[in-house]
Amino acid sequence: RLYLLDASSLEVTGEVAVGRMPIGVEWRADGRFAYVANSGSNDLSVVDIAARSDVRRLTMNRRPWAVARQPGGRRILVTHQLAGIAVAEELPATEIAVVDTERQIVETRIELPSAHVAQGIDFTPDGSLALVSCAKVRNRVPITQVARNWVVGAMLAVVRLGEYPEATLAPLDSFTRCHAD
Repeated sequence: RLYLLDASSLEVTGEVAVGRMPIGVEWRADGRFAYVANSGSNDLSVVDIAARSDVRRLTMNRRPWAVARQPGGRRILVTHQLAGIAVAEELPATEIAVVDTERQIVETRIELPSAHVAQGIDFTPDGSLALVSCAKVRNRVPITQVARNWVVGAMLAVVRLGEYPEATLAPLDSFTRCHAD
């Protein structure tokens, strides 16, 4: 559920049923809609605040997590906590979904190759770049196999948000020093 609060008294003034395990929320710039990342149902609820209704569900990848509005308010970005399912020969990849808040659709999806987890998201002041914290898989062994010497590295995805959005992954730690997931 999404609970609506009075900003002064912090009293609950309403509630809206959304998807399973809501985790992240962001408002459209005009305040008419809220976007709720539902981690358990792998979707994004578009909530009409005046109607107090979940008016649309947008399909997300695995475990949508953080939701952030691009400065200027036309787009919101949604990170995903888990990579998509891949066969053993492929490196896992997660994505960032770019949502057009005027048309209420997923405008595009930006793949983060070899990234297993993408969580936090923020923007440069002009909104031309998004910065996403993520973990990058360093080998092709399933991430749940810590006992088999699995390791991941901290990465920063720098996402250019022009007409054709694209991401570049930058390592934040040494590839010679590892830590178990």
